[in-house]
Amino acid sequence: MSETKPTPTLVPGRECGDCAMCCKLPKIDELNKKAGDWCVHCSSKRRCDAYETRPRQCREFFCHFMENATLGEEWRPSKSRIMLMGADGGHTLLAVVDPGAGTDRRCVAVEVGDGMSVLVGPDNGLLAPAVAMVG
Repeated sequence: MSETKPTPTLVPGRECGDCAMCCKLPKIDELNKKAGDWCVHCSSKRRCDAYETRPRQCREFFCHFMENATLGEEWRPSKSRIMLMGADGGHTLLAVVDPGAGTDRRCVAVEVGDGMSVLVGPDNGLLAPAVAMVG
């Protein structure tokens, strides 16, 4: 029997609205959807057409913007074209960039927290706020 993930604490008053980047950016195993492809149930590219019957993976997912009150509106995935999401039991924060938004960039790795962590991302300034937060 598979476990159900605990429901995260969401930022009060924050809603997905017309953001549907979670229907595009992550891989969704239950739908055989590849990362970076739009889900077949998101025809408008603004909301899920199968919201009431969506797979458990979709029901249990919330991007970091919905969970973290310190992220301003500029981090809403539909605006930034970057979706922040936790991985590895919360030990890793992934920044998934919409493949339709960027240009070719080199990758950078920044050691933070006195060498306790390494942040990896595109060389476009994405890591600057994270580096400032963790030092």
